[in-house]
Amino acid sequence: MGYRFKRKESIDGGVRRTGCERIQRALSRFDEVADPLEAVHDVRKDIKKVRALLRLMSHGLPPKVFRRDARLLRKTAALLAGVRDARVKLQTFQKVTEHYQRQLDNRPFPGIHKALEVYCDGQGKLFLESESTTRVIDLLHKIEGHVEDWGIDADEWLAIAPGFLSTYRRGRREHELVQEKPSAKNFHEWRKRVKDLGYQLRLVRGAWPEMIRPTIEAVNQLGEYLGDDHDAAILKDDLLGDELSAPLEEVEALAALIDQRQRELRACALILGARLYAEKPGAFCDRLRAYWCQWRRVDAKVLDNADVALPLRQLAA
Repeated sequence: MGYRFKRKESIDGGVRRTGCERIQRALSRFDEVADPLEAVHDVRKDIKKVRALLRLMSHGLPPKVFRRDARLLRKTAALLAGVRDARVKLQTFQKVTEHYQRQLDNRPFPGIHKALEVYCDGQGKLFLESESTTRVIDLLHKIEGHVEDWGIDADEWLAIAPGFLSTYRRGRREHELVQEKPSAKNFHEWRKRVKDLGYQLRLVRGAWPEMIRPTIEAVNQLGEYLGDDHDAAILKDDLLGDELSAPLEEVEALAALIDQRQRELRACALILGARLYAEKPGAFCDRLRAYWCQWRRVDAKVLDNADVALPLRQLAA
């Protein structure tokens, strides 16, 4: 079964099933390829999906359980970050130079290209020589054993509404913040919330695929804009710092192109973000609730009980 809730399963059961499936999928990726480096990207994606699931359910989980497993998931992802970042820097270099290929030579910035290849190879060797893969597998097994603790008191939409409200509201606020203070850090924080929203929408896309899928595609596109912007910022910082050794004239020229590319990416992200976050959080979640109730054959009037609706409205404010 894919990364989604089933129509006839309880939320409680769906959370446990989906969490276990993603963790088991992450573990299996190390067995599917001979080179662990090839598995790193997909394993990190699986970890992000589990983290998004955990955040969606955070309001219904015991705080100690949420903090414990959120910490373990962060620790697991951090073990893979170094080798992932090294590869992304090389890929980002290739993306930027391909984007401006009409302005550049056939093989632009050879000094930087060589430096990035050496750095990427070095990080890969360090990863393989370390015990990172073993530690990641051990941590994933540990988290898998904790999934049975992910019990949710509420059911149906009431179990996931607070999580959607929180994710959408935080993303909306981050969108407002980057317009006021367009720093690399703020754009990166916005990207995290956008990625969470995309994964969480995938969990409920069965409620009305024709309506939810276009939103997921738009969220994914926004995530790509913001991800490319973040990767470009990291590459530029490394070029201007001591991380890489490359000819100064190449560094200055590429840094200027990166600045230009970031302006383009951020402009696209702000336009798309304005459309995605045009709704208020309460209205956004009310729309999802209507799809969900129709799909699950739930009487929406039950969810309008004052004792339940009031806390949700306060959270959406």
